[in-house]
Amino acid sequence: MNATGAENRIPAASEVEKRIRAAYDAFHRRDIDAILSYFAPGIVWVHPDGMREVGLGGPKYGHDGMREFLARVPGVLGGMVLDPHEFLVDGDRVMVLGEREVTSRDGQTATLRFVHSWTLGADGLAVHFEDCFDTVEMLRLIDPDSIRTPRPDVGA
Repeated sequence: MNATGAENRIPAASEVEKRIRAAYDAFHRRDIDAILSYFAPGIVWVHPDGMREVGLGGPKYGHDGMREFLARVPGVLGGMVLDPHEFLVDGDRVMVLGEREVTSRDGQTATLRFVHSWTLGADGLAVHFEDCFDTVEMLRLIDPDSIRTPRPDVGA
């Protein structure tokens, strides 16, 4: 029970998985309002720091931060499709393992694995979300010149 006497209830694992699968479906449809309906107004959305140089890294706050982030993505990528494979639910925490098919602005494609970490509030909405993936491969796709191959030491 919370301070008001109402019961805090995280939905059962199967309900949680169904809800999060619906959020991924909203991403596939690019339906921003539907996407936001799965995230609390005070959401903390964390994208890898390695994506800062293209304007996508670091935490985003609230629905406005998510809208700004989602509006920025088409400026650096030609497209992306998320394919969640496995949902690991433990109370208010959900880990989603999957792959993303990413298309660059010039039509190159790559498949990158991801781990998404969701933390749900008592109402079942996500209050924290973190996206983990290989930022070097993503940046190589976005801008191949941004990734420099280390030179071997000369004269060592």
